Amino acid sequence: MLLQMVSLGQAVVVRCRVSAKELSSQGIEYLQLVHPGPVHLLPGDPMAALDVRFLDRFFDLHVMSPVQHAVSGALTGDPVRRQEGLALAEQKLELAYAWLEGQLTGRIWAAGADFTLADCAAAPALFYADWTHRISEAFPVLRAYRARLLGRPSFARAVEKARPFRPLTAAIKIHCNCASFASTASSKMM
Repeated sequence: MLLQMVSLGQAVVVRCRVSAKELSSQGIEYLQLVHPGPVHLLPGDPMAALDVRFLDRFFDLHVMSPVQHAVSGALTGDPVRRQEGLALAEQKLELAYAWLEGQLTGRIWAAGADFTLADCAAAPALFYADWTHRISEAFPVLRAYRARLLGRPSFARAVEKARPFRPLTAAIKIHCNCASFASTASSKMM
């Protein structure tokens, strides 16, 4: 198996003897089929797997994309574009938060009782979304879900190992209602 960058320079590829798969949702599915391990991030039931795939895409398209829009606006250095990007992100994230509040009610993880591919997408998306547009107390189910994601050992390790690099994000300064990303650099696990 060989890891290489895609020609666009945005994704890593797993290249096996026969084919290449991007290391994203498709790559995780591929690895589960070809090299199954003890953890199954996609349920065996095809209908349940559809729900997981839908939620994976939801977190990517409706949570992470607005965050990226805000970041892109901030990186231009233009205050107007920064504000426009943040305003659009806040509007879209508020809609996503409201939908997720209902969707996650009664569930431990995004798609039910088991940690799945959907939760892999949700963890970084909600981590940064909360920095961009704070998840308010109006969404207690979503806030509790984000806390469970942050408490998951593998994600907690990733957050902790990245902590020294948080000051590098201070230039973006799109943090909601208060300080910048830099101020969160010293907070435990925001």
